[in-house]
Amino acid sequence: MALLLQVKHSAARYGLSLKVATRSAQGKLSVPVLESPRPAASGTSREPEPDRRAPGSIWLSAANLLPQLIVIVDVDGFVRAGNRAAAQVLGVSCDRMVGRPIQDLLAAVAPEPEVTASLRRAYVMPFSFTLDLHGQVGDGRWAFDCRRFIYEGRPQLAIFGRPADLAQAGEDQQSD
Repeated sequence: MALLLQVKHSAARYGLSLKVATRSAQGKLSVPVLESPRPAASGTSREPEPDRRAPGSIWLSAANLLPQLIVIVDVDGFVRAGNRAAAQVLGVSCDRMVGRPIQDLLAAVAPEPEVTASLRRAYVMPFSFTLDLHGQVGDGRWAFDCRRFIYEGRPQLAIFGRPADLAQAGEDQQSD
């Protein structure tokens, strides 16, 4: 049991493969890396623990630079993350957006925001839809693209939104 614990510790703390960690624990191999451990991540996993206060903080920082609305939604329809553009369009701060149902956030800026069925379809295949939004950024038609992905073993939905006239302009450029 002690041997297994030492193997697990060496693999997690020093990033050794199980084969090398086992040989080291058995005394069959001297590993110089054991003298200078890499910075310890919280927990025992080999990957650094994500910052729960700012999911994907490096990616969110980059997403905040984009003018495009980006919202991440879980399978139950609750917002997991959103960029500044999304907060501005939805009329709520980034902090207050997280944990709320996307349906409720859209209801505040769209006259008929019944998109639940559409979003459920987006977990199966890429999906796009448009909505007329009325809010702080003005009134207008918005185009939304939804793409499914897996994060921490759970399906998530990335929703990308932009004014429909910009979406149409981009399509026109691609066809030229």
